[in-house]
Amino acid sequence: MRKPGYSAALSCVLVRAESAARELGSGVTGTEHLLLALAQEKISSAGKILICQGAEGRLLRCMLLTQPRPARRSGRPGLSGAASRALDAARRELYEETGYGGGEWKEYMVLSANPATHTNLTYTFLATGVQPLSTQHLEASEDIRIQLFTFEEVRRLLEENCIPQALMAAPLWRYVAEHSERR
Repeated sequence: MRKPGYSAALSCVLVRAESAARELGSGVTGTEHLLLALAQEKISSAGKILICQGAEGRLLRCMLLTQPRPARRSGRPGLSGAASRALDAARRELYEETGYGGGEWKEYMVLSANPATHTNLTYTFLATGVQPLSTQHLEASEDIRIQLFTFEEVRRLLEENCIPQALMAAPLWRYVAEHSERR
């Protein structure tokens, strides 16, 4: 869609930048989103310069995904709007599926299955001090059994490759790495 008063090329860059901002969970189109959009314009002078300097689109996207996120209009310090919604969903799902709740929650990892081909993000939260508050509230199609594991049991499951889903294993591996020396 052409932006009024702008050339077709500039309109395309602006539309791509706005799209990148939305995909990355930002309510505001910033310079990082413009940079991503320009890197996609391989025939433009700016795109050629970025590519020659090694700043192609997939690498820039990966760098943006791994940067700490400042608070952006979520009402929760340090959480983007997308992270705040993910936190609400995580708390709700834990309560509904296990009956556990409360405790202290913090954003732990934000992952992409493949930032070169996927725009969706997986938010992982570390919840400490949660307790059983109720019984499970399962839907008719759900069959969920609660099984608690010790730190060592989780480590063994990871070491024996019993948790092959990378988006689930990565936060667990991080936790094991950060807490192994304390044990």
